[in-house]
Amino acid sequence: MQGIMYDHIQNLDKSRTNWRIKVRCTRFWQTVSNDNNAVKGYNFILLDDDNSHIHAYVYPNNWSAIGKEVVEGNVYVFQNFQVRDSTGKLKPVSTKLCIRLLSSTTIEEQSNDHLIPRYKFEFMDFGDINEESKKVVGDENPEYAIDIIGVIEHFDKMKKIDTRIGKREVTRFVISDGSIPHKVTLWGELAIAVSSDYYKPEIEQPVICILTSAKIGTFMDNVSVGTLPSTRVFFNLDIEPVVEFRNRLIEGGYRPGVGNTNVSNNYAPTLEHVSFADLIANPETMFAKASFMGSTVESLA
Repeated sequence: MQGIMYDHIQNLDKSRTNWRIKVRCTRFWQTVSNDNNAVKGYNFILLDDDNSHIHAYVYPNNWSAIGKEVVEGNVYVFQNFQVRDSTGKLKPVSTKLCIRLLSSTTIEEQSNDHLIPRYKFEFMDFGDINEESKKVVGDENPEYAIDIIGVIEHFDKMKKIDTRIGKREVTRFVISDGSIPHKVTLWGELAIAVSSDYYKPEIEQPVICILTSAKIGTFMDNVSVGTLPSTRVFFNLDIEPVVEFRNRLIEGGYRPGVGNTNVSNNYAPTLEHVSFADLIANPETMFAKASFMGSTVESLA
């Protein structure tokens, strides 16, 4: 019945706009201007019961016309929207198409549909992260943001440090596959939430972390992992990949708290920067560069 009532993400194309999909909003975030913090757009990751996901975006004037509130984790029916090629850098998912919401788009909240998964991740193997980071030259952005699963080592609680734009909250930790470590830096509200609310001393050890929509690069010849507005951090998420990862560590003799020390103490001192145009590539509009510090879940008012 659902296949008759709703279109599926994997079947979307650019031929029409009268699509109707039933999806879970797994992520929602704003894109803001670096100049005045004005909201330049709203972004969604939508996931359907075929375990297919897609990036959707909407400009503020169209979002006001739609007049709906969207909350991460809830299920909605999206109807009447445009499908476009996914272009630019730091694309949050690997689909070749993306969705552009129109002023005529309708969004209706649904009761929870257990056939639609809660999450979908596209994990990059730790062995590939170093090679991918070498492809990033200077200040350019990679084509895709990445998802990482690993064990937490050397977690440093949030503190405030001086940056070129004033004091900022920062939380740092090392994420590892048990042998290859990478440093992670979180900024702003995401740093506060992860340090204060998510990472608790009593959580099961070893702590398995999922970092979704992360940005990789290099700093002083070391791989650095930074955040974007779409980044989310999960500790000990109750899903099969986390259970399997923990079991592999335990079976391999991993000892929590020992961790790896084969990583330098050099962290990139500045915030990540990326343009809205890079994320959604609207050929009719150019936007100012945005400063991304990571954010917690924000629902629309």
